[in-house]
Amino acid sequence: MGVKGYRPAPRELEPINKVGSGIRGSIRLPVGMTYHGIQLLTNITTSSKIAKVEVELNNDIIKTYTGLQLKMLESFKKQEQESGRYIVPFANLDARNMGGIMSGALVTYPEDSLMLHITFGDLTGIANPELTGRAHWVDNSTERLFIPRAYEATFLMPRTGKNTMVWNGDHNRAIARMHMLPDSGALTRLEIYRDNFKEFEADVADINFDLKSVGGQFAKKAPQNGYLHFDPTASGFNEKGLFPTAAEHTLKFDIFGDTAGQAVTILVEELESVIPAVQV
Repeated sequence: MGVKGYRPAPRELEPINKVGSGIRGSIRLPVGMTYHGIQLLTNITTSSKIAKVEVELNNDIIKTYTGLQLKMLESFKKQEQESGRYIVPFANLDARNMGGIMSGALVTYPEDSLMLHITFGDLTGIANPELTGRAHWVDNSTERLFIPRAYEATFLMPRTGKNTMVWNGDHNRAIARMHMLPDSGALTRLEIYRDNFKEFEADVADINFDLKSVGGQFAKKAPQNGYLHFDPTASGFNEKGLFPTAAEHTLKFDIFGDTAGQAVTILVEELESVIPAVQV
């Protein structure tokens, strides 16, 4: 993935159109460049009060996070943090090479429509809530080969021990990371099978050790309390580590938990190929 230059330029974004309790405010984003990342600066310092952050490309919501999830990702990637500053990620700052960094970046065209939506929770007690945005981008150096996506999935685990989640595969989509958070108890182990071939097996303790070690000096991660992280890009060579979701018959995740009736919220980070000749 060639890049002519890598000088992410900071720019201030247009003002948000509205801020308030239960309100969905929006910012129209400029287009024609490659997005490296977006920052939201606000006096809303309790992350749970940022109910939802969405990135919409041409009427398609491609990324959805909560404020809590954004802060979790910052901690997981060992990024610099600041109260009231929320980072919406695109380029992979934790990667070890340029291809890995840019594999998550979003190429936009002049004819695109790109919007940022923020839904606020209960802002009672915050006098004059405010929010501004800034972005970092680079000039386009390639066509749009991929769309980075982030979204929530849920999985109910009715029993202790093994529970099987069948994943709807797609030849054009690959998993970058999955962050699994149960509403009670703990997740203890993950096994992944593609067409009955075992591709992954590890207890949480081993998963966490690997996350803290396999990325070398710069890409190592900080596992977050309560989460089971599946990160096939943990080596830091992100574009090479993507986990394809296609299967001839079935892709399934066997998730082990210690409590019956666990509801698991899964933050899925994916890369979608938009050019048939480019496989992920």
